[in-house]
Amino acid sequence: MQWLVVRGTSSLLLPPGGHALTGPRRRTWDGGRLVADVEVPATRTPHGWRFEGTAEVDVLVGPEPVAAPPLTVLGSFETLDLGRLLVGGQVLDTRLGVPSEQTGLQVWRIARHHGGAYWDGVAGVVAAWVRERLGQPHDELTHTRFVADGVLLLAALGEDRTDALEPLRAGDWFVHDSHDDGSDRVLNTHLISLLALRAAGYDDPRGVAELHRAVSRAGGPRSWAHGIDLLAGDVAAGFLPRHPVFTGHTHAAEVRAARQRHRDGSLVLPGGRTGRDVRDQPAPAYHTVNTADLASYAMATSDPLVRKASEAATRYALVSGHWRGLLRDRDPITLLVPSVLWRLGQRHQAERWAARLVAQGWAPALGWPGHLDRPWQLLPAGCL
Repeated sequence: MQWLVVRGTSSLLLPPGGHALTGPRRRTWDGGRLVADVEVPATRTPHGWRFEGTAEVDVLVGPEPVAAPPLTVLGSFETLDLGRLLVGGQVLDTRLGVPSEQTGLQVWRIARHHGGAYWDGVAGVVAAWVRERLGQPHDELTHTRFVADGVLLLAALGEDRTDALEPLRAGDWFVHDSHDDGSDRVLNTHLISLLALRAAGYDDPRGVAELHRAVSRAGGPRSWAHGIDLLAGDVAAGFLPRHPVFTGHTHAAEVRAARQRHRDGSLVLPGGRTGRDVRDQPAPAYHTVNTADLASYAMATSDPLVRKASEAATRYALVSGHWRGLLRDRDPITLLVPSVLWRLGQRHQAERWAARLVAQGWAPALGWPGHLDRPWQLLPAGCL
């Protein structure tokens, strides 16, 4: 299969065997970010379109498209639609509007999971894009999560590109992006980078030691008070009627907890609630992101300290109502929850959460019960 971007003025002609992913579009990019993607009014012709001005269309040349059961692309958090994700020759993160190996890995895994000539072809062109793109700046930054996911994809194909991660270290800690000096101590990007190394056959003892310190370092005595404060906010969000007073308390508790973590230099509050980093800015969605990545690492390595941290984070999210509140808000981050529970062996809970999310109208995601894959020989099925 080939992936082409066909451009034209006044008309577009599809190549033989070409299948357009959309109708003609007019796109504007700014610094690597897609800022406009407008449908062009057009008249269909036997082999293309006629229209006014200029337009382009992404085309896959190869087997006839084959419909497949809908699956959610994690990261972009939308049902797989190749016309939205393969854009202008780039695999796009639709939330950020930038090219993304993270999206590429998800699309590749879903295509591989569907199988057959058409979907195998899709997997092939996405892998080729990641191979060419890996490590290049995205919107003026190199995002470590994107690079790690690119390394993971190529590791599944037997290719070692762990060298792309090396510039994204500050000492023994993998940073969030190429502008991060390591002082933020962002947890999820360090975890996914360690997993990418492991998938390629490498251990990183010093990086693991830093991870152990990060998840086991307790805050000072005031952290207990802020942990209880945050717990009260999560209980309100999960179980009480929605009211501005409760909402305001929850947000204020997030701010106070972030400042306390910053003072303590700790990523974890008593009780198991985690922060994105040790900065003094709240990022509540990252408790779920961290829990998912901790559970992945625990499943992949059987590391007892990381497993303990992932179980504590999961227990907090379930008991406090943190995940229940996110579910009430239809927050797409809850799509990670069934996978977390499955990785920690809580199979019945995983199935219950998957059913709740499907009832809300979400499509399943890889890693959910009944939707496991195993692209990596050195990582267990359902690990990512």
